Amino acid sequence: MSGILSMAGMMAGGAAVAHRDAVNAEVDLRNKAGLALFSAEMNDSFAQRIEERKAMQEQKIYDRDRSDLLADEQRKFAREDTVNERSRKHDMTKLEFQRSAALEQESMRQKGADRRSAMGVLASGTNDKAADTLAKNIDSNRKRLFDIQKQMHDPLNASVRAGEDYKRLLENEARELELQIKLDAAKIQKAGSGGGLFNLSNYPKGQ
Repeated sequence: MSGILSMAGMMAGGAAVAHRDAVNAEVDLRNKAGLALFSAEMNDSFAQRIEERKAMQEQKIYDRDRSDLLADEQRKFAREDTVNERSRKHDMTKLEFQRSAALEQESMRQKGADRRSAMGVLASGTNDKAADTLAKNIDSNRKRLFDIQKQMHDPLNASVRAGEDYKRLLENEARELELQIKLDAAKIQKAGSGGGLFNLSNYPKGQ
């Protein structure tokens, strides 16, 4: 009887050991699986951080290059604006000089007309009045012609830039003014002595 009990005890002890080993093996397997999963997650996280840092670095390089390009373009536009402004000022100064010269020339002509009128060069008082009116018309038309030329040559004039139709209107008006100046000068020449003051050569086309 005692032998049977002893054998039963040994079997029970063996079963307990086997159960314990099985539990330990399962725990060890779970630990290994968890460790492998953790290692994979860490690797993925590390790789993701590397990609993020790489993307940030590329973004910094892109932003820097873009900023440099914009700065270069701004400097280029600034240089072009400076050149255009200088050119515009040069053209405007040239026009002002031309206008001053034209006004001075007209003043000298008028003084000569006054002297010739006092000397009796013009035929009569009626002719004097008509010639004076025509001279005033010429002066007014010359000033208007200068204003038109100024508009047509000013690169900042919005009306001229707006279209070719307006530009053609200015050109037509300029031609009409030039013709009217010549006609008025011819009338003065016919009414007077035909001397140098009212000669057609003194009223050239506008510059």
